[in-house]
Amino acid sequence: MTTVKMKALSKVDKEQINNDLQDINKYTVDTLSADDVYVFDVILCDSEIDRVGDRMSEDFLEELAKRAGGLTGLIDHDWSAKNQQSRVYKAWTEKVDDITRVHARAYTLAKYTDYIDKISSGLLKEVSVSFESEGDTCSICGELMVDDGSGVCQCKNKHVPLHYYKVD
Repeated sequence: MTTVKMKALSKVDKEQINNDLQDINKYTVDTLSADDVYVFDVILCDSEIDRVGDRMSEDFLEELAKRAGGLTGLIDHDWSAKNQQSRVYKAWTEKVDDITRVHARAYTLAKYTDYIDKISSGLLKEVSVSFESEGDTCSICGELMVDDGSGVCQCKNKHVPLHYYKVD
């Protein structure tokens, strides 16, 4: 599970929302108008090393951006339907200073004022993107990581995530 602090969070203006309504309404049953929604941009993840020592490749981030449309925004990782508060309707990657980020645009209903107030005031400032991976590789030697939860590299040196190694 990857959690990143939002490095950019911004409300989207009405003109952009009107341009995006067709994309938003791909995920709705009833057609929504610009007055029905609050739209915001968020960074889902990036290519920096995260808190558990993982680093997503640029290929992975590109694939995530392609697949992010339709992802649901939940409160506190609770998969209950009552905690589904927003939905991503488009995403893209952007590279700045050798860091690739997956930006997303999401909407929530304008009537969810408490949720919107928390976003707008900066009280909700983190997102957590959850996914499973396979074929994780060691950043030191490129070998596959052991798939037993230890995160140890399969090479003879048994590299360990978040451990610093002297490079010759």
